[in-house]
Amino acid sequence: MKKKVYQDIKFHIDELTRNNSQSSLKYLVKTSHLLAITHLNCIRSRNSFLISNLGISLNDLAWDCIAEIFLRDSLDRFTVIENYFNNEIFLDSSSDMDFFIALRKLVFIHVNKNLFKIYHQIDPSLSKIIRNIKYHVNNSTSLTLFDCFNEKYIGMIINRDSNKFTVWETENFRLDFQLSRNGEVSLKEYIILLEKLLRNSELDNPRCSLIGFGMMYKEFMFSDIKEIAPSKRIEDDVIIDSSNLSGYAKNKIHKLIEKVYINKRKIGNEDADFIKKTTLAIIENYLSGIDNTQFTFFELAQKFDPDISYDKYNTKFKTKIEYLVRIMKTDIKKIYYE
Repeated sequence: MKKKVYQDIKFHIDELTRNNSQSSLKYLVKTSHLLAITHLNCIRSRNSFLISNLGISLNDLAWDCIAEIFLRDSLDRFTVIENYFNNEIFLDSSSDMDFFIALRKLVFIHVNKNLFKIYHQIDPSLSKIIRNIKYHVNNSTSLTLFDCFNEKYIGMIINRDSNKFTVWETENFRLDFQLSRNGEVSLKEYIILLEKLLRNSELDNPRCSLIGFGMMYKEFMFSDIKEIAPSKRIEDDVIIDSSNLSGYAKNKIHKLIEKVYINKRKIGNEDADFIKKTTLAIIENYLSGIDNTQFTFFELAQKFDPDISYDKYNTKFKTKIEYLVRIMKTDIKKIYYE
């Protein structure tokens, strides 16, 4: 049965790219839709939060995700499929199974890319994670970013001049990352582990999807919260779960500033607002996996007062902001890991 499916996929890809066959188009659209639903179901089974808040059925989401694969140009050619399968790794000698695996990867690429766009609209924190991954990769001596199939991939610098590569799906190394989690693991440590896995892989020049890696890291963040502390009462009537950590941080910072500084007349309302915005920005970066090697506290403070001098920040605000950040990080670690 599987052998027949693999043969059919290879046949219809060839028919569509060479002869623009409409029957092959229908077959590949249907097959790609099924693959997209399978991938989305896997994501939902691991973490329902990532899918449940999208406001669209899995069936419709799958159609949206694969639509770009079958776009035509002015000459009525399916350029995405042609460019993908005309890559030199897909030769006439490639096996039927190679074409099935390639189609599955193409579908997964577009599912991940479309989910990223949707997440960016409803939760900008994933974009922050992606930016921070880029920062660490660009500063790495062994990793670099590649543009493949209109998406960015992480690979080894040593292989950057090679035209042949293997798309390494995150599913293939998810277990290694799960086993590596022992308490709090930073994004930088995950990237170091990714470098080791890429280096030791038996695959030919493996490359990992940047978006796929970012989504996996975000998924681990949510699963840590849901599995360890899905609902925890911290103080008063505030309930913490994976969907309102940022809101909790904002309320907690506001209460701390009022209690420690405003009520004791140590600062005015204008300074309190500046401290609150800066502290919240630091904590939101922390929640998004962004460590403090990328932005200093002072650089983040400048976003809310571009004219502030370092001397003024150091003498008037530094101690207060660092104190609030320590309290918030301690609270968040309790929510994640206790």
